[in-house]
Amino acid sequence: MAVLPIAAETGWDKAQQGLVLSAFFWGYTATQLFGGTLNAKFGSKLVAGLSLAGGCPFVIFFPFTVQSLPLAMAAQISCGVCHSVLYPSFYGLLANWFPTSEKSRAVAVMNSGGIMGMVISWALSPYLISYLGWRSLFYIAGGSGLFWLIPWLCFTIERPTDPSFCLTVSEQEIDTISRGRVVLTPVVSIPWKAMLTSWPVIVLAINQFACNWVFYIWMSWLPSYYSSHFDITLEQVGLFSSIPMVVYLLVLLGAGMAADMLYKREVWTRMTIRKVFQSLTFGIIIAASCVLSFVPLNLAWTILMIVFSLASVGFSTGGVSVNVLDLSEKYVTSLVAFVNTCGSLPGILGVFVTGYILETTNNNWVAVFMLTAAICGVSLILWLLYVRVETIEFDKRNSFEVIGDEDNISNLYNQQQQEVEEEMAAIV
Repeated sequence: MAVLPIAAETGWDKAQQGLVLSAFFWGYTATQLFGGTLNAKFGSKLVAGLSLAGGCPFVIFFPFTVQSLPLAMAAQISCGVCHSVLYPSFYGLLANWFPTSEKSRAVAVMNSGGIMGMVISWALSPYLISYLGWRSLFYIAGGSGLFWLIPWLCFTIERPTDPSFCLTVSEQEIDTISRGRVVLTPVVSIPWKAMLTSWPVIVLAINQFACNWVFYIWMSWLPSYYSSHFDITLEQVGLFSSIPMVVYLLVLLGAGMAADMLYKREVWTRMTIRKVFQSLTFGIIIAASCVLSFVPLNLAWTILMIVFSLASVGFSTGGVSVNVLDLSEKYVTSLVAFVNTCGSLPGILGVFVTGYILETTNNNWVAVFMLTAAICGVSLILWLLYVRVETIEFDKRNSFEVIGDEDNISNLYNQQQQEVEEEMAAIV
């Protein structure tokens, strides 16, 4: 939202706006793998806290940089570097705290926080800009992040078994969380080669790229799309930009609950759930992209198509978003770092390419929509052919022979415990 008044003040064209909007993702993408390594070695709570403490000051500082395009980009890149470790950290905590039957819901609730932040910011930003100026958006956002750091460090618990002054986890709950999971040895080295050459991981990364392509383009360019196609006020731009996000939030939470319910009640297998939910995501996006490209629409129908396009990404909570937890728990932070690195590339390529296309074609969005439909179509075909829900080989080589079926995992866990007890008895 802030890019509209900033561009009016600085004279940035669409290509320059795309550069600044994408600069955050340059830093965000470049350090993802390093962030995954940090999480594996130092824990998710500490790494996420340091990420916030380092990134928020750059948000506050950004308004002082806009008169210099290189300086504005440098501030964005620096903020991206600091915040690149957040999602690997969050997934690390999810792997520690949630059993298989609750993972989709957990991912949905985690992601809903960021969406709720966007809904609130897009709804309030026009009024803050009108009364306090666009610079206030950055002061409030950065300050809120630093304030949130206090409860994060005070109340976040790394694992259910860790001591805490604010929460006591019962033995029954710990047993529920750990049931069907093998006790894994601490991470000493990360099998990057096995991870990066695994075809299911590559397909997962491609699909994350496609989902984020849609999300980042709308997140960055939606206000500009409305303002260039319709004669509406800045307040209306903020309101109409918030509507798709509200629906996306509802779909996100509903899809997470539905996926877990279908699995828990044994209605569908995990494989079927992953395929169906991801097919809903890309199928709706492709259809909406074609309608926006070739059917003349008024404002109301345009908003509806954008709602379909953006909100359908929420169905990926039962597909690509949770699949990373299917494939590995021991190396989940490193795996998320790699997948999120690929998923962050649209923040660079998609946002910049969109700005370049709009600048060189006199604001023609058909090429943008058709490119989006093609990316989603190819990704969906690969997903349907190669998605996998069993624990992947690089995890098996570095721990125990873990197979995707929960009964086999439980039997293996019991066998391991029996071997330990026999060794202890022999020592005694």
